[in-house]
Amino acid sequence: MSLEVDLKTLGLSPGASWDDVKSAFRRLARTYHPDVAGPEHSRRFAEINRAYMSIREAVQSGSFGALGQTGGAKAASAQGTARDAASGTWQTRRSRRRRRSGGFSWGAKGLSWLSSIGSVLAKGAMRFGRSEGVGKEEAKRSFERDRALWEALDLAENRLDWILKRARPAEGHDISPRLESRLLSRHPGVVVLALEELRKLEDLGLRERLAVLALSRGMPDGEVLSRVLSIFKPSAAEVARSVCRWGGVYGRPDAVGVLRWLKYGGVRDRGLLKPFCGNRDLGVLAALLDMWPSGVGLPDVSDMSRFLKSEDEGVLGAALRLVKREGPQPWMMPRIEKLASSHPSPAVRVWASAIVRNRSMG
Repeated sequence: MSLEVDLKTLGLSPGASWDDVKSAFRRLARTYHPDVAGPEHSRRFAEINRAYMSIREAVQSGSFGALGQTGGAKAASAQGTARDAASGTWQTRRSRRRRRSGGFSWGAKGLSWLSSIGSVLAKGAMRFGRSEGVGKEEAKRSFERDRALWEALDLAENRLDWILKRARPAEGHDISPRLESRLLSRHPGVVVLALEELRKLEDLGLRERLAVLALSRGMPDGEVLSRVLSIFKPSAAEVARSVCRWGGVYGRPDAVGVLRWLKYGGVRDRGLLKPFCGNRDLGVLAALLDMWPSGVGLPDVSDMSRFLKSEDEGVLGAALRLVKREGPQPWMMPRIEKLASSHPSPAVRVWASAIVRNRSMG
């Protein structure tokens, strides 16, 4: 009865073959893996994995044939397939992938790459298993080995899907659900590959919506951010807002990269620049002030007051240059006059004096 419950967990009925079990497990694992479906599905994924491991043990012990398969031949065949899988051959998986990929050279390379990963991991699992005892400890380690193996293969299949799509574009069907799951992955490498696929979408609205979805998970990884900036222009308003909302916490390279993206994209929206005013990196603040768009006025009073009181020469000099270009406000003049007369930096005194002189002449 236990095996019947395990089969039911995998969505199968008594009489299913070992190939059916493996196929169902792979399908369900890709659907309920926490990296795809979210942490709330971790328990469901664990149940699927436990059921698969239980059936696999039954296949290896020869008791799987009692569940309705026709005679010992199928049981023996199932055991043979299980032994093949355990020894790293993965013939069934490879032949199925070969039929799916057709004659494309990119697909063949991808299959070879995936097969190599499966072979190395499975052979490593065998060497690991031979050094361990039997019983509960072996069952526990076997479970952990298979879990690590399937997680690695899940990442490998994402890479393979991308390779195959380069060789054979999708034939008109909607691929956005597949893209969504990959764009929400916790692995930056998977997200980068998904963004490359996103680049090829003809529907610009869908492309922008999916990019915003990818950026909604949290501050993007540097490589992910770089890829987004290369795909979109700041005129994609929702993408620009999603990118700039993290301006206060970006590191210097990422923050300066976004500021340049905005500058060369002709952005004049102060709201997009506001988050960068709170960045703690002095180099970011200096770059922000130097790249502040002309004709939109100065930053908010609270921000400008903080910039003019900064002890960093780079930030202070950039703030004074911006004030000279846009024109000073009355509340600034006492501070600027003090800087012109007593600041230790010659560059700061020169810029402050120029503002005071222009003010008196105006």
